[in-house]
Amino acid sequence: MSPELKRTSALMASLIGYTGFVVGIWATPWSLSTRIVLLVVVILIGVAAWAYFRGEQARRELRARAADLEGGMVALAFMRGEEPIADLQNHYSEVVESYRIDGDDATYKYTLRGQRVAEETGEFLVFKVSGDSAVDASNMLAEAVDLTTNTPLSVNFIRDESYFKVIQIIFKSPIAQGETFDIEVTLRWAGTFPRARRHDYFFSSWGLYARCGIDRLVCKLSSDLEFRNVILEESRGGGHPVRSPFQPKIDSVNKRCEVTWSSTNPGVLYILHFEKVSHSE
Repeated sequence: MSPELKRTSALMASLIGYTGFVVGIWATPWSLSTRIVLLVVVILIGVAAWAYFRGEQARRELRARAADLEGGMVALAFMRGEEPIADLQNHYSEVVESYRIDGDDATYKYTLRGQRVAEETGEFLVFKVSGDSAVDASNMLAEAVDLTTNTPLSVNFIRDESYFKVIQIIFKSPIAQGETFDIEVTLRWAGTFPRARRHDYFFSSWGLYARCGIDRLVCKLSSDLEFRNVILEESRGGGHPVRSPFQPKIDSVNKRCEVTWSSTNPGVLYILHFEKVSHSE
């Protein structure tokens, strides 16, 4: 049983037990005033317990984010905790995200294919990116193109934090419910894979972000350094990452290390851990 299902089952059992306890008090032969006082006390205790457990959940999420930051996983910490949390407007037939590492820097590329499912007309697509180095949006050389017509699209940074960006891609014309899009977005994030950091990581949060679904997710990482000890983990929501039942494919192409994996109907956060090995070693 998954941790989420266990938590849901425990919550349902608690609610059923609590409801039964309240009904039991009301069914006692005690006086009306006594039963009312007891019910008020029980309800106050229930509210206090609910607030406590909600607070514990928030504290667990904060501890997870703090652990990410302490472990050097700045980009992941920001991606987990910052708005927007989900895309509720679009269903994606395919998401292909690629990262090319050269030195300390990386080029991000996203190919996003899908259709609008929201009833109202949409004028843009919004998603978020993050990195482990402080970069200003003006230095990221962000570009977007409509692959159907091969025409460029406008790119706006509606949030420009040092380690976190929210990107808005504006369609050439608004799309209605059921209409499709096929776009490619590229940007450069300097210093996000520092060569001095021997143990590094790459993550994909699209499985959690695209709440209306993704038919197929493809992840690619290309590096000018060799990788070893490559492990793919996955996490649902704020759950602790566990080793993925399937591991990525690793190839050497033109003296570059290529790591790829794909997933159908993903609903998890993927985290790829790896160790860099310079060609001189």
